[in-house]
Amino acid sequence: MSKRVQETILPFSWDGWDQNEISDLQFYKVEFTDDFGVFSKGESHCAISVDYSKGEVTAYDYNGLIIKTQSFVAKPI
Repeated sequence: MSKRVQETILPFSWDGWDQNEISDLQFYKVEFTDDFGVFSKGESHCAISVDYSKGEVTAYDYNGLIIKTQSFVAKPI
């Protein structure tokens, strides 16, 4: 059994991940830990993709269909 991991930039935790492209990651068994645009605290999804270069989070259902998308801006500090 894997341990949940808290994403460091965005407010969600996850159980697994894959890399699609250099800055595009797929996360599995996601739960949002705080409100984030269209996503609510406690909301869970089987999979989301995060494209850090485009600033976009996309949630998918079990059939791979897009449920919702949220844009974001990440600034280096």
